[in-house]
Amino acid sequence: MQQLASIASSQLEKQIRRISAFVLAIVSAETLINATLQVSLRDPVPVVQIGLFALFGVMSIAGLWLNLGITWLNLHSISVFILIWVAPFGVLDLEEFGPEGRPWIWWSIGLTVILVGVFSSDLYARLYLPAVSASWLVVQIVTFGEDRLLQASLDAAYFLVFAFAVIGLVGVVRQAAARVDSANTEAIQSAIANAKVEAFEKERQKIDALVHDQVLHSLLVAARASSPSEEKSA
Repeated sequence: MQQLASIASSQLEKQIRRISAFVLAIVSAETLINATLQVSLRDPVPVVQIGLFALFGVMSIAGLWLNLGITWLNLHSISVFILIWVAPFGVLDLEEFGPEGRPWIWWSIGLTVILVGVFSSDLYARLYLPAVSASWLVVQIVTFGEDRLLQASLDAAYFLVFAFAVIGLVGVVRQAAARVDSANTEAIQSAIANAKVEAFEKERQKIDALVHDQVLHSLLVAARASSPSEEKSA
C-alpha cells in the first residue's frame, strides 16, 4: 500500500533527478570549455582544479541519474565554493580578461546553488547559498577592484534570486505530488476498509446459509423421524 500511495512523489523525484543530471552535464561541459580557454594548462595548479571539478561533476551526474544519494553532489558543491576563491587567480592575463569577463567557474555557480537547494538538507542549503553569493562578491572585488562592484553585486543577487525561484517552483510541484499521494492513500485505505466489510458480510451470509440449509435441515429431519432407521439416518 505504501509503495502505491507514494508513486506520484517517486516518479516526480525520478524526473527531477534525471533533468538535473542532464542540465548539470551540459553546464559542466560549458564550464570546462571556458576553463580551457582561460587557464594555462601548462600550470599544474589549474590542471588540478579543472580535473577535480570534472571528477566531482561526473560523479554528481551519475549520482543524480542513478539515484545514488547526494554525497557526490555535496562534494561537487564544496569544490565549486573553493574554486570561487581559487579559479580567478588561474586566469592567464587579468587585463586581457577584461572587466566584463568572468572566471570560468561562474558558469557552474548558478546551477550548483539550485541543486543544493533542491536536493541537500535544509541546514546545508541555508549555509551554502549565502556563503557562495557573498564569496563571489568579495572575490570579484578583491580580484578586479571596486569597478566590478556593480557587476559582482548583480551576479551575487542573481545566484540567490534564481535559486530561490527554482527551489520554490520545485517545492510547489513536490507538494502537489504529495497531495496526490495523500489522496491515493485515503482511497486505498477506504477500499481496504470496504473490502473488509464486504468479506465479513459474505462470510456471515455463508455461515447463515450453512446453518439454514444443513444444520437446521438435519434438526428438522431428526425431529420428524418416526422410526429407528430414520432416527439413525438423521
